[in-house]
Amino acid sequence: MRRRGEVAGLPVVVVDSGRAVGRVKDVVFDLGQGRLSGFIVVSRGSRAFLPFEQVHSLGASAVTIGAEAVLVPSFPAPAGASPVGKSVLTREGQLLGTIDDVLFDPESGAVWGYQVTAGFISDFVEGKKAVVLTEEIVEGPDSVVVGDAGDVREPGDPDGSAVTMTATEPTAPEATGQGGPQE
Repeated sequence: MRRRGEVAGLPVVVVDSGRAVGRVKDVVFDLGQGRLSGFIVVSRGSRAFLPFEQVHSLGASAVTIGAEAVLVPSFPAPAGASPVGKSVLTREGQLLGTIDDVLFDPESGAVWGYQVTAGFISDFVEGKKAVVLTEEIVEGPDSVVVGDAGDVREPGDPDGSAVTMTATEPTAPEATGQGGPQE
């Protein structure tokens, strides 16, 4: 699982030449389809669109492509507004937080859900949560409405049992030593 914020700023590199052709300025989603459309790439003041289908790999340190020619110099405005900044409410009107990132699968481009912040202190103490995209979620122009607080989960873990999102990154219990002594 990757976050939109992790990808912004990554260099875009042509695999066969090693040449950096720009940096990812933003990630474009088609939220109606629940998919990653591509990336806005900037280089020396110019902007181009990199379709997700043309990405060779979405790595931790760079986005790699097969050729510079896959960059589209002019592109239509992204469909739909970004969910970042929208409030997350239950059907009963309880505010659960604000969307601060989009979670997606880097292999398929499928949007998994939205990362939700309840404020710095809460995020630090309890970790950030995620709204998993389901048919029950209602996304309006100002807010996202979920069935109840149970619809907000730990990012990357649909049943909420293994992953905690801290203010910095997700960690599995085994990686933090919480899984007990190893003998």
